[in-house]
Amino acid sequence: MSNSNQFSNLSRTVDTITSILGEVIKEQAGLKYFELVEDVRKKTKLYRTTGNKKYLLEVHKKIKKLSGKDMLIIAKSFTVYFYLANIAEQLFRESYIFSIKKIPKISKKLYFSPVFTAHPTESSRQSVLRKIYQIGEALSSKEINTNTQLKILITELWNTREIRSSKPTPIDEVKSFIYYLNFLYSETLLEVTKAINDNQFNFKIGTWIGGDRDGNPNVNSEVTSEAIKIYSNQIVKIYLSELEIISENLSLSTDYIEVPLPMKRRIKKYANVVPHSYKRFSELNYDEPYRLFISLIHDRLQFFSEKKNGGYKSYKEFFNDLTLLKDSLEYSLKSKEAINTRLISLIELVKNTGLHGPSIDIRESSKIVNKIYTNENSKSADDFNKTISLIPEWQEIYGPNVIGSIIISMTKSSSDFLNLFNIVSKEFKDKSKLPKLVPLIEEIDDLNKSETILSEILQNKTYLSLLQEKQFISQEVMLGYSDSNKDGGIVASQWSVNKAQKKLSDLGKQTGVEITFFHGRGGTISRGGGPTFESIMSQPTGTIGNSIRYTEQGEVISDKYSTHALAKENLLIGINAFLIANSKMRKNIDKKFFNFMENFTLISSHKYHSLLDKKDIRYFFEQGTPVKLLEILNIGSRPIKRNNTSEDVKDYRAISWVFGWSQPRYTITGWYGVGTALNDLIEEMSLNELRSYIDKYPFIKTLLSNVEMTLVKADLTIARLYFDCLLSSKYKEIFEDIMLNIY
Repeated sequence: MSNSNQFSNLSRTVDTITSILGEVIKEQAGLKYFELVEDVRKKTKLYRTTGNKKYLLEVHKKIKKLSGKDMLIIAKSFTVYFYLANIAEQLFRESYIFSIKKIPKISKKLYFSPVFTAHPTESSRQSVLRKIYQIGEALSSKEINTNTQLKILITELWNTREIRSSKPTPIDEVKSFIYYLNFLYSETLLEVTKAINDNQFNFKIGTWIGGDRDGNPNVNSEVTSEAIKIYSNQIVKIYLSELEIISENLSLSTDYIEVPLPMKRRIKKYANVVPHSYKRFSELNYDEPYRLFISLIHDRLQFFSEKKNGGYKSYKEFFNDLTLLKDSLEYSLKSKEAINTRLISLIELVKNTGLHGPSIDIRESSKIVNKIYTNENSKSADDFNKTISLIPEWQEIYGPNVIGSIIISMTKSSSDFLNLFNIVSKEFKDKSKLPKLVPLIEEIDDLNKSETILSEILQNKTYLSLLQEKQFISQEVMLGYSDSNKDGGIVASQWSVNKAQKKLSDLGKQTGVEITFFHGRGGTISRGGGPTFESIMSQPTGTIGNSIRYTEQGEVISDKYSTHALAKENLLIGINAFLIANSKMRKNIDKKFFNFMENFTLISSHKYHSLLDKKDIRYFFEQGTPVKLLEILNIGSRPIKRNNTSEDVKDYRAISWVFGWSQPRYTITGWYGVGTALNDLIEEMSLNELRSYIDKYPFIKTLLSNVEMTLVKADLTIARLYFDCLLSSKYKEIFEDIMLNIY
């Protein structure tokens, strides 16, 4: 079969690359293992297609008899298989068609920012990610020798260790993120802004990686400082490369142009600042002042990165040189239109990313903040103070947006937030340079009283006057989907967030302070994940303000951002939804639907709590799922609990909670309680009435669609095998309760 036929569609592409994988398994592991893997693959496929559990039980029986080495090879085979299948699926995804003509006209400044986080269940090493990327590139090229190249890459992938040799540090996680930033900044950002083509639209990349202290003792002031340096070095490399290309193009000679006096003075000044560079380039480019000036900028920037004498002392110095370069070119060429477009793009990129790259958010727990406010000493409290004290210096060196915001998690009262404000404001002589302060409201009770919390915050005259001095009078509020789900189940979580948005948005209109939202969405459905477009569009109409931020969790980054094309597509999907949602006017609440959702929430949450309140649930969770393995696997720097000494199941982090229930295929965090509630409600109302709500309201349609997706992933036949292997009949009641509620 020719290459064009081999890779003409998804099915053929998967067949081709898995056939190559089969050859690799035979060569690297031996025929015996190839046949073993094939037997397992065929029987699990039969189980999936027929639903007959005898095939699954046969596989289980066989695997139980295998040695550790045998199981490792089976696990390796299917890991690589799914890597390859996912790569193929990504290549054949239907491209998202973004048209500026189909979106509402932008009439005000808008801000769109995905915020990337680390994740304790994202185990991929950079070595593996690079191999996957190379395989994707080979599949895209479809050259004559593609199969040979694929075999080489798949063989290398087979022999590459998937898991890190030691537990990753926060700095390791920063370095892993650099893999994605390389093409996000060198390609994607520029293409996305060109697609929008509107100066009113602002797109920024944010991150928590290196700044998220909440419950992670491994993140401190030194880690954040080092993370900023790493991000800075990465973006500086991109700037240096761009300057080299621009220099090649600007071969303007003094025989033909006049050079303005300010640029002559700057070059003369730099003869003393970087004398060796000046001597070298003034001889090489004796009649080319623009090449000379760019070379001096280049070397000063490189010396900044290398911490050498002559390097820039601040972002402002660097940006002023680029501005002088542009203004001088306009003078010399007697035209704005004649200025090199690459230089214009570089200046826009530097405005966006400073000398820091992504803006880092610093997140800290309200418990730590309150300890500082009451002068209660602790190592964490002292280090948080130190981190805050460094921000003015970081802003001077790397740019004003080096720290995107300071987030206080588990905000339960206005005093939590105002304590943070008082602590942070002491470190800033110029209060206008304070980063955004953001309350993170994340548990059901706190979401329900969020209007009171924010109202009291905005009644503080000192804080309100600070907001009013800003260019845009707005307050960002972060809404937590993960902990609210763990707290009350999926319906209570999503509805509480939805109600909070409406109340807070109305409060903003009353006070004249626009309320914008930062959506703390997880990768999984139960943590607020799901398709980005539908998620944004399902937010209450009229509550999407001039800014939106949302987290892109570590476990989905490799799926959504592993290539430039995927990254661009995912970002344009989110931007399109944001622009459409931003243009919609607020609608009055349908009281009948509101009452339906209140009852839906009440019944489902009550059912969810009936499971969590069972006395043996902690033991069932810890012994019947692989959650404890997260503590020993080398796949994340963050502890699995907020309080490692606690024996309360509620102290598990939402990520660990979801991971634990997902691996044995219970997936209860995405559906438990929903069926009971719907069944009760349908008995009270007609099924047609429920269907009318689904047709009319994107919120309920998206919610139930996501629940359906989670149910498809649940498999209590597999869960039963985990139960039988790991737990005694003493815990049968919990298992049977879960069984009863899914069927």
